[in-house]
Amino acid sequence: ILSLAAIHSYSKYDLPLTLSYCQLLEKADPYCQNAAFVHISALASLGYKRPLFQLAHRLVDANPKAAKSWYAVGSYYYACGRYDLAQRHFCRAARLDPRSSECWIAFGCSFAACDESDQALASYRAASRLNPGDHYPLLYMGMEYVRTNHPSLAEHFLKSSWRVSGFTDPLVRSEMGVLHYRKGEWNEAMTCFVHAVRLVAEMSLSRENGSASSNQIADSTGDHGDGDAEMLVEDDVENTPHGRGRQVTGKPPLTSVRFAKDTAIGDISTFSARRQGGLHTPSKNARDLSDVDCIQLCSDAYWEPTIFSLGQSYRKIRMFSEAAACFEKCLSLCPGKASSYSALAYTRHLSGDLDGAIEAYHQSLSRQPDDPFCSEMLMRALNESLSTSHFDPAFDAVDASHEDSFLSGAGHGSAGGSVLSPRGRAASAAASASFLSGYNSGRASTSGISSGNNFTFDSSVDVDMSA
Repeated sequence: ILSLAAIHSYSKYDLPLTLSYCQLLEKADPYCQNAAFVHISALASLGYKRPLFQLAHRLVDANPKAAKSWYAVGSYYYACGRYDLAQRHFCRAARLDPRSSECWIAFGCSFAACDESDQALASYRAASRLNPGDHYPLLYMGMEYVRTNHPSLAEHFLKSSWRVSGFTDPLVRSEMGVLHYRKGEWNEAMTCFVHAVRLVAEMSLSRENGSASSNQIADSTGDHGDGDAEMLVEDDVENTPHGRGRQVTGKPPLTSVRFAKDTAIGDISTFSARRQGGLHTPSKNARDLSDVDCIQLCSDAYWEPTIFSLGQSYRKIRMFSEAAACFEKCLSLCPGKASSYSALAYTRHLSGDLDGAIEAYHQSLSRQPDDPFCSEMLMRALNESLSTSHFDPAFDAVDASHEDSFLSGAGHGSAGGSVLSPRGRAASAAASASFLSGYNSGRASTSGISSGNNFTFDSSVDVDMSA
């Protein structure tokens, strides 16, 4: 029962709950290997390298001729970013068990990570032949064609995967949104991403309802066995090299049923939060919730790229408030990501919130100082803010009274030097103009951002931040 529960929760993209079931199964019966592939894949996707290393050693020592043993070794090297060594061990696992679709999918993932598209597609086709009723090999082939810019083939395989999955897999819907976004179909991309987020919200609500039901049964029978599961998960977090609040590594996760996107998975303690009833919504039906409410229901960092892409789609169709909500949710799921701060800053800039945009630009540059886009847009936002305040009569009246003290105190550390007079603003604008003029020299003007000394920001022309 525990192995089936682990496999089911893994298919629902609940990796923390999957890991808790696998740990309970290992504690109850260490020789039961029915959920070994799921256990290994959950550890690799969550980035828990030390427990994965220990598990791989135990499996190799117990049975060195089993495909699962070398699958675990390959997964460890994949989690470490050693894709060449991961290919070697996945190849050995596939040779030991040629009918294992999990080994072939992992083999294809390692090829895709090394940008070897032909070998990756061959591995996915082998997995599809071994398990023709599974939609995941079709999904991988569609994702690989999206990555290599073959939209027609990608659309064919993604639609086939969506149909075979029973129209219930949010990951397939998310990848269809990525395809539409790359084709420039913003409204279709937004629709796909919203549908994926709603499916995730439905799964979150169903898990919450199931947890409430199990708690009521446990209270009525006096059985509190779930506390052991929660304690086991918490102990495992403390023994991992990442611990709590793990940051995104930028490496694609390895799983036996999915190769999703360049992100790592969030904190395992979300399982404990769900068990403690930390998630409350006014409605228990996702269909009755708005899009923003469904976004707020996504508590797993695995779906952060989907929410980020949804925010970019909202921004493309000029729905700035919804886009800002998406980027703020991304920052709550994966704190400290420079790309989320940059996207939030640009969205605020387009909506006219210059102060919020400047603050977010600074946050992004503090984490990625060599970002040319944020550097240029920060200067433009500062320039627009200064030019706007220059024509404010009340502001100019205050500055006129402090102009003499500013000029006399400049460079001497006096308090008057902190007041920026109209003359000081003009000098600052000139310095900004010379900086941007030198920055843009020899660089073609793209995406509606003019070069040279013209700093009027054209909000009708969007800048593609999808990269």
